[in-house]
Amino acid sequence: MTHLASNMDDLKMATMFSPTLAFWVTDTIGTCAYGDCYESGVVVVDCRDLADGPNPSEPVWVKIKTALNALQSGQRVLLQCAAGVSRSNAIAAAVISLRESIPYGRALGKVREKVPRANPNQPIQTSVQHAIREHGPSGSRGPSRWRK
Repeated sequence: MTHLASNMDDLKMATMFSPTLAFWVTDTIGTCAYGDCYESGVVVVDCRDLADGPNPSEPVWVKIKTALNALQSGQRVLLQCAAGVSRSNAIAAAVISLRESIPYGRALGKVREKVPRANPNQPIQTSVQHAIREHGPSGSRGPSRWRK
């Protein structure tokens, strides 16, 4: 049974016994299923409004850019979707790809190393990669080069 943690002891118990809490890919980027984001002091980017399939690039880019902006301002970010399997992890890979200037596939590999249930389907991966190409940095990587 899932419940909201009402105090630190409840949070510790939830952390010990829930198999579906946040997975931290880096010190600042994590993914989780909806309702499993118990951590305070983090920016939660809700990816549930994206289709778990093909998406237009603009709403995908909004999720990526929201996470990047929060990270740039020194905040930690949790990306959440319904099950914490596909959409949140695809967006996390995009954020890591842009922050570390590495190919999306390599970033997705980093996500899969830390998030055992990460399994973004191909259509959401294609949508994410298209959003990066269409809206992301041109030339050098970094926030000062973002378009839109």
